[in-house]
Amino acid sequence: MKKLSIMAMTGLLVTSTTGNTVLATTYDGSDRATSEAAVQILPGTGVIDPEVPNPIDPEEPSIPIDPINPNPGSLRINHVSDLNFGDFTLTGRKEMLHAKKVTTTTGQDLPAFINIADLRGTGDGWTLKVSQSGELVRGGVLTFDPEYNGADQGIESVGGELAADGDEIDVLIAEKNAGMGSHSALLGGIDGVSLTIPKDATVGQQKASLNWNIVADPTTEIPEEIVEIPDNNLRAALKEELGVTGDDQITKAKMKTLTEFTAVGKGIEELTGMEYASNLRILKLDNNKITNESITPVIRLAKLETVDLGGNQIMNSQILSNWASSSYASSLTRINAHNQNLGRRLSAVNSTDVALLGLRRIDGNALQMKNLIGDSSGNYSSLDAVMVVGSNVELDFQFIEAPIFQVNDVPSGTRSLKYQALWESPKVGFSAYVEVNGLDLQIEP
Repeated sequence: MKKLSIMAMTGLLVTSTTGNTVLATTYDGSDRATSEAAVQILPGTGVIDPEVPNPIDPEEPSIPIDPINPNPGSLRINHVSDLNFGDFTLTGRKEMLHAKKVTTTTGQDLPAFINIADLRGTGDGWTLKVSQSGELVRGGVLTFDPEYNGADQGIESVGGELAADGDEIDVLIAEKNAGMGSHSALLGGIDGVSLTIPKDATVGQQKASLNWNIVADPTTEIPEEIVEIPDNNLRAALKEELGVTGDDQITKAKMKTLTEFTAVGKGIEELTGMEYASNLRILKLDNNKITNESITPVIRLAKLETVDLGGNQIMNSQILSNWASSSYASSLTRINAHNQNLGRRLSAVNSTDVALLGLRRIDGNALQMKNLIGDSSGNYSSLDAVMVVGSNVELDFQFIEAPIFQVNDVPSGTRSLKYQALWESPKVGFSAYVEVNGLDLQIEP
């Protein structure tokens, strides 16, 4: 009975109209019918309660911000932050300042950012430009290093410097069929837009106007900007992963396609260039030669979920602790960084190694040396064990004055010692060791 009722109603809905489109249901036999669906989409104006994605993590809820551009338009700037560099006291040296963070209406502090909405529905693309009217600081330079963390791979961060009156740069480019909807980007990355103050700057309150403009361009194409990868081993691994053969084929657009990257035991020392892999979620770099200094390019990858760094040379673990608690780590669940080391054994008969360790013998069977492993706070005042290499013998030790510690009652004939430290947190697992050999030879007291 119910089936007959539905068929009868369908028979009544023979024609209808949506806008100027006439819909008609057609029938092919007693048991077949074809109906149509239609909708007419009109360009938006964007002035009523626009969605403003979080510029650091667009997957978080929309952020409330004030002021919002009250002017209607289907290609629009909903919001752009002012740049406040605060007070600065001259030092006689060239200095760099970063713009202060802005506060949302709910009290969230964010680096200066811009939100653009393309509600035209045409996919024509656009270019965001900014120019400077006046001179903020005589001889000073404003540097924009934009960071777009959204999923639209057709939006490219460009940026550059504004110094003189009338200077203009491209900030963001959305290629054809990209940039539609609402998109937020940091104007100067997580640190904020920078201002270089010359050593001979003039005192007083100083201001300049920044003129933001979206240029609609249906022919816009993002240039294939090449990413420089200084480390030969990293470059080779990236080319293999990206399926390219030439160095000039490692572009920003290609880097954004990476969601997972594995390069284990490749001898990688430098990670410069990896900062452009903005969609990376899983990173495996075990057993390379990565140090505290060379890890920094990947710390700003806001979509990372797991990072494996075991067997590298990150000897001060504070950088990992800070990373795990930073604003970039909202998606990060785990950093595995066990078995960090110096990449070699230190030798008690090598003068350079002896100086590095501050190694000396005390009273015949005791040794003093430096702790070279920094804990989660950056201190060198704790270790978990000192042991004879090749045995399970743990030796008694105590810190004299950090980072110097003393190992007591070293067994006669001991050739090698190893000291180690480890710690765990919900997001980080870290351990490191230092091995010293040649101890059976003469060490100067």
